[in-house]
Amino acid sequence: MNMNNADENIEIIFNYGFNKIILQENKNTSFSDLSKRFCSQAGIQNKVPTYYLGSLKIESTNNQTLSQLNIHNNSEFCLNPF
Repeated sequence: MNMNNADENIEIIFNYGFNKIILQENKNTSFSDLSKRFCSQAGIQNKVPTYYLGSLKIESTNNQTLSQLNIHNNSEFCLNPF
């Protein structure tokens, strides 16, 4: 059993308009921190997006970790229109 699995870096893909933004985080990162990083990278700091992973809706303020949300490597998010 690998004890470092919780710290493993994973790639998260965000579909934003016609763009894809890929961020690398570890499984212990909170979703709200991931959302802040995405917004900064996308240049939309003044927006509060809602994210969709398949049919799962995740608010940008969700403080659960990526591991708790069962988000894996290459998980792909779509954003709601602003």
